[in-house]
Amino acid sequence: MDNGAILFMLTVPFWAGVIGAGILIVLLIPIGINVAIRIVIDGILAARRRARERVEGDSPQDISLL
Repeated sequence: MDNGAILFMLTVPFWAGVIGAGILIVLLIPIGINVAIRIVIDGILAARRRARERVEGDSPQDISLL
């Protein structure tokens, strides 16, 4: 085994790990951004729904027997 083979054995796992982590990050960041955007949109829609239900509940057309 020459010195080049030892250097190759020592550096290949490192670079494979760097490349693997890079691929994982490239895949996970868009998924995380998408999830964050969906959470914000769901929060906005829920707030609008609560406000609409509150306004509709105060209307004189709300006929309740209780």
